[in-house]
Amino acid sequence: MIEISVRKKQFFLVLLAVTFLCSCQKSNTANPSSGLTVQGNVTLVVDVTHHYWGVPSIPVYIKFNTTQWLGKDSTKYDLMARADHEGSVVFNHLGPGDFEIYSAGYDSIWGGYVLGYNTWTITKADANNTVYANVVVSEKF
Repeated sequence: MIEISVRKKQFFLVLLAVTFLCSCQKSNTANPSSGLTVQGNVTLVVDVTHHYWGVPSIPVYIKFNTTQWLGKDSTKYDLMARADHEGSVVFNHLGPGDFEIYSAGYDSIWGGYVLGYNTWTITKADANNTVYANVVVSEKF
């Protein structure tokens, strides 16, 4: 019988645990075909602004079927997309319902951490259209 040292067993268990933890990943996209399945034909364009200027590259999160802010924990949200250089992000294939939109990150133009959120409703009348929402972020949070 082959005898394995205690250190080798511990090393193997730690390696197995690290491999398991690193293999889990939340969907991190606004494209429903690559993660969360969303039914609908509405496009939501979210503009993130700080002092009337767009905030580039800031992450924007959406939670479906709620009108309450869920806090700063990004894992509680259903979708995430990063804003473009003008502070806009597009979420496709959304259906009717209430959405909580949350954004937080570093504003490279103003040089500080900012946070903001907004509740938005998409109705059946919005079908086959593009809807525009705004999230105003502030360094006061």
